[in-house]
Amino acid sequence: MSQPASPQLVDGARIAEEFGLEPRAVDEWCRRHGVAGLPDSRPVNGVEHWPYDDVAARLGDLLTASQIAEMLGYKNKSTIYQPGFFPDPDETSTTASGRRGRMRWKLLTVIAWDLKRPGRGRHAGSKRTLPELPDVSWDGDPDELLVTPQVAALLNFGSVKSFSSSLSQGNLPELETPDAEVPGSRGPRKAWKRRTVQAVGRRLGLVSEGQTEGDELWSAEQAAPLFGYSSANSFNGALARGRLPELEEPDALVPSAAGKGRRQKRWRRSRLEEAAAKRQGT
Repeated sequence: MSQPASPQLVDGARIAEEFGLEPRAVDEWCRRHGVAGLPDSRPVNGVEHWPYDDVAARLGDLLTASQIAEMLGYKNKSTIYQPGFFPDPDETSTTASGRRGRMRWKLLTVIAWDLKRPGRGRHAGSKRTLPELPDVSWDGDPDELLVTPQVAALLNFGSVKSFSSSLSQGNLPELETPDAEVPGSRGPRKAWKRRTVQAVGRRLGLVSEGQTEGDELWSAEQAAPLFGYSSANSFNGALARGRLPELEEPDALVPSAAGKGRRQKRWRRSRLEEAAAKRQGT
């Protein structure tokens, strides 16, 4: 019996050359918008490679105007139809009477447009990385003042920029008015009491009343390093392929802090650490 052909594996340079986007830029965009990214990568001679057909299929997924509007945080899909605002659709159906029907766009088209438009995110192919957010604990003095990077980290945002964008869109009404301003190198900085941020965390399901050490809920991004994965996308890919059966059932499903996209899986930190320790001991 003949063996199935092995998938064609290509490196990031080939993907960037063919599709105009680096794999990491795609995965970061998908993570921030609460959608699945590229398939799991595989090391080949120490260099990350991706299955070409799976990458092409994912970037070629077709999306409706409603789906795109939800991803990008627009209140109405009519925004996508505004003349000159969004790229032409990749596919347009025709009704039986010959009229133009439903329009759909490839995921690749959406990501490329969003990354390249002025004032939004990194340009495709850019090697500049976003500043890392600080490591902050939910526990501590409830009246301690936390500045923007600390609040963004606690609420599971990927960057200060994405947190500020969500705040400006009204997704975090509890934080619209800061509790105080503190001195900064470039002038006063907004700050919120830890108790204020904890209240947002409870609404989003990130923290519960009276939780004990180890009960805090961790995201895929936080869990990934415990199991040797470089990103939330790699961790989720392994989960989908059944490589982490002990974590198939999350401890909670919570809305994203950005207020859009799919509900996000969360696991208790103590459960994750226990599972990781067992794997290291085998």
